[in-house]
Amino acid sequence: MSVREHEDVSVAILMPRPQTAPEYEPPELTPLVREREPVSRTRRIVVGAEVALIGLLLLAIAGFLPVLTFSAKPVLAAAPSQTSPVRGDNPAGMPPGFAGRTGLPAHVNAGALDSYRACGQAAAASVIETWQPWRRHGDSDPGTVQHLERAYGHDVEFGIFGTSPALMQQMLKGEGLSASWGDGETSLRAWVGSGYPAIVLQDVGPSWHTVGLHWTMVWGYDDNYVYLSNWSGDDGHDRVSWSVFRQGWTDGVLMRGSGVAGKFLLAKTA
Repeated sequence: MSVREHEDVSVAILMPRPQTAPEYEPPELTPLVREREPVSRTRRIVVGAEVALIGLLLLAIAGFLPVLTFSAKPVLAAAPSQTSPVRGDNPAGMPPGFAGRTGLPAHVNAGALDSYRACGQAAAASVIETWQPWRRHGDSDPGTVQHLERAYGHDVEFGIFGTSPALMQQMLKGEGLSASWGDGETSLRAWVGSGYPAIVLQDVGPSWHTVGLHWTMVWGYDDNYVYLSNWSGDDGHDRVSWSVFRQGWTDGVLMRGSGVAGKFLLAKTA
């Protein structure tokens, strides 16, 4: 072999074998906008409930719901302690021109199982114990109120807003009384002036300057005031002026569509 041939062989041996370059694969890009995570079923239910509640409140203010019956604030007012079994008399301690009956049971929200929504049960218990005195153990004993809560509950919008007029009447009948609706101020004066208590629904806006409806029992009146149970007036007494009473009883915004504006629930022994 010549030197030249030897060099060619050496070169062939020393030269590296060319390699094929790998195919180019672009890197996987991360999306700039992340996919929205699915909303949980629990969260959807919570949001839906919040929207529904806001809607109900707006409808109530506009007057399209049947009635929202909750007590705007628990109060501790009670009727005077004098007992006056004679109808339409003028007991000591009451102003001239008083008509009604003092010393009647006067339950309040305090002590109830649900003190925020028990105004209907407190008013019903007061009337029931008037006609069934053996059930009375003092206004500070909430036994009858709690019994009505357990037996009948609350029914307006799943109980959120208290007790409807229909359930109020059902409670009185269920406890052995006859119960019906009277209409108008003249009839209310005649009934209460005869010594019988009456249950009314009040829009408390004109009286308490807040939003809400409140069941209460009317047990008397005079030329200037209406006397109520479970009530706290601006002057600290369990009374309200006739003008403010009429605003809440017949003209209140929340009374629209209730079916009981200007009406009262009367009951007596069946």
